[in-house]
Order: sequence, then C-alpha cells, then structure tokens
Amino acid sequence: MCFVYVSAHADKRIKERLPKMKSAKRRRTIAEEAYIHGVRIADSKGAERAYIARCTKEKPEYAGRDLVLYADRVFVFDGVRLVTMLPCCDGLRRRIECSRSKGCRRYPLDNGDYYWDNVA
Repeated sequence: MCFVYVSAHADKRIKERLPKMKSAKRRRTIAEEAYIHGVRIADSKGAERAYIARCTKEKPEYAGRDLVLYADRVFVFDGVRLVTMLPCCDGLRRRIECSRSKGCRRYPLDNGDYYWDNVA
C-alpha cells in the first residue's frame, strides 16, 4: 500500500459517516484504497463527473485539491493527505447502484420475444 496521511478532521468525518470504521487502521486502509482505486474527475464521465465538478464549484476551497469518488463517498485529497470525506447525494447514489448492478438485461430474439439475462 501507499502512504496516505489522514488528517484529524478526515478521521472524525470517516468515523461519523462510516460508523463501522472504528479502528484507525481501517480508516487509513479505506483512505489508501480510495487514493489508489477511486475515480478521479479525469477518469469519470456522466453523472459522476458532473457531481465531482459541482462539489468543486460549490466549495471553492476544494478547487485545487484532488476529489476522488470511492464507495459512494467523495474523498478530498491534498497530495497524499486526506483532508475530508463528503457524503454522496441520494440521486447520484441511485445512479451509481443502477449502473453497477444492471440486474436484468433483456435481449431481443428473432421471433419478437425477449431473452432475460440475470447478471448478478
């Protein structure tokens, strides 16, 4: 893993918004995972990109920082230091869940019927 520093404010926000993150080691681990595997604005598209852009527009102090979308949360990094963690709005969360699951896809058959593929 890489070295990610978690500020006291970010530590408090993770405890508040992710109640199962009791130990400091788990909070640091999720910060490292977000830093490595999270979606940055350059890698995002659609609703995710618009949401990250809106966060930087609404909060000018985040403009020069790296906003990363990971596990339905927005992590704000300044270099390798985690500054804070923002909750995701419900509308974006629903869109992300829908695009991740794609539970039932239907494909047209030659006779006009549909074939349902349950991808879980």
